[in-house]
Amino acid sequence: SWGSDLLVGARRSTAQRQLARWVLRRADRITCVSQNLAQAALALGAPPERVEVVPWGVDTGIFYPAPPGSPPAGPPIVLSIRAMRPIYNPLDLARAIPMVLAQVPEARFVIRTYNTDSTLLAQVRSLIDLAGVTAAVEYVDELPDDRAIAELYRRAAVAVSVPSSDGTPQSVLEAMACGAVPVLSDLPSLREWVDDDREAFLVPVGDSEAIASAVIRLLTEPDLRSRMRAAGSDLIRRQGDSQVLMRRCEEIYQQLAGGQQP
Repeated sequence: SWGSDLLVGARRSTAQRQLARWVLRRADRITCVSQNLAQAALALGAPPERVEVVPWGVDTGIFYPAPPGSPPAGPPIVLSIRAMRPIYNPLDLARAIPMVLAQVPEARFVIRTYNTDSTLLAQVRSLIDLAGVTAAVEYVDELPDDRAIAELYRRAAVAVSVPSSDGTPQSVLEAMACGAVPVLSDLPSLREWVDDDREAFLVPVGDSEAIASAVIRLLTEPDLRSRMRAAGSDLIRRQGDSQVLMRRCEEIYQQLAGGQQP
């Protein structure tokens, strides 16, 4: 389970809920990317002995921070790292942008527009244009591969991910691994990974002022940002290396293929 299959779909639709129950009760093994997803699976009737938390993790051979002491290239960048979909609340960030620029006029924002809801993107653009901050915002669509994504993360001072619900978002772990400090929705699945004011700032869902305040702090307090940057990349090295985590997935598949329950 990755997130919306249990946290959104199964709650929104009776048909999806019944389908989730049917699948979970018949699965030989259920791997979830976070503890709160495991709890959601159990609530839908998954056998407890078949549920295990196994995040995907990050390829630290691709996603790693810039070398210490590397000079910043240009103005500080605030990067929106999630898809342009309603669940990720891009309008909340759009409303926060002029608040940030009022305090940090040199800041620049990069908004990723992959997997786009075209109506929502038009609304985001309209809010930004009406606020008169169009020149401070760049839109980046699909990138060719993970190395290009990692390079974008390394350019960013701050990475923003403020959805209404989440599992363990791969993009957040990758951004932390590359040294971008996250501003995240305060959700149970994310508290499994980060502590507020240590590896990330956690903000209430739907609170543009809180998003702006967190971004402003990170852009105006370089020592704070440096401390959190180091803590985040160290966390991924210790707990989020995909080579380690995927070995556990391989063990599960091998045992199931051999007719055993892991």
